[in-house]
Amino acid sequence: MYLTAQRVRHPNGPEGINAFYYSSGIDVWAPDLRPPRTPDADPGELVHEIITLAPPGNRVRSHLDIVTGDLTPAVTIRRAFATAAGAVQPLELPFAVEVAPCWFRFGTERAVAAMWRQEFRMLFEWAILVYQQTFQPR
Repeated sequence: MYLTAQRVRHPNGPEGINAFYYSSGIDVWAPDLRPPRTPDADPGELVHEIITLAPPGNRVRSHLDIVTGDLTPAVTIRRAFATAAGAVQPLELPFAVEVAPCWFRFGTERAVAAMWRQEFRMLFEWAILVYQQTFQPR
């Protein structure tokens, strides 16, 4: 699966968070398996989205990408993220970190970079939300 959350800004000023959940078709990763494809090039099949600022024309100010197997439970993703968030001390942005069974990539504009840790955690909550909403009745 590929989860992504993005802080976006419209050219007229408003900001929002957009989050997307894609199914990759790969249920479980082997321990030594890297992301099977670049999510930018082939995100998979869109399953669910949360749009707070509709495209087009928005600029992405920050983003968090999460890649893992389609059957990975949210609690496992949360544990991997907690480990990543506690361990990472990036020298530069964007950065990528792997905490089995998840791969995380985070980037931000220079203007948001000073608050990177808060932004990293906030975007994670949106990414998990778009995943968990998929299993709730609408």
